[in-house]
Amino acid sequence: MTASPATRRLHCPTCGRPQRTCICLWIAPVAHVVEVLILQHPLEVDHAKGSARLLHLSLPRSRLVAGETFPEDELQALLHAPYCQPQAGGAQTRDTVRHPVLLYPESAEGPSSALSAPGLCEQLSRLLPTQLRLVVLDATWRKSRKMLHLNPLLQQLPRL
Repeated sequence: MTASPATRRLHCPTCGRPQRTCICLWIAPVAHVVEVLILQHPLEVDHAKGSARLLHLSLPRSRLVAGETFPEDELQALLHAPYCQPQAGGAQTRDTVRHPVLLYPESAEGPSSALSAPGLCEQLSRLLPTQLRLVVLDATWRKSRKMLHLNPLLQQLPRL
């Protein structure tokens, strides 16, 4: 447990909540095939509810990355590069390249680069679930739109 400098209360290093309200006993990892990338706005990192952190702790095949803007090469890797998967004996292997899909509504202003729902469904049906990576933005609506605006690679992703 770590102490917060402002309050001096002990916090759980896993769930980030005060020790008295730690919920780690109730976090149950969920088996899933599709990888999940959670891009968290920096203002959400210390948010009391911590829903993105809880989601990440519940999904073993997920990554949680905080930031508002990401260098293009770093974001490209986060979106497409395979995560290293541990194998028996501790060896690492690389999976195939992932096809990211952004979980975000279509933009009302102007044409969208997102695929239409029927086109997206057709494209996704040709892929195995292990080839997909669901991208989730953890931010207020205003901040999530700003994250999209500041990261053109996110704008180019097909959307669900």
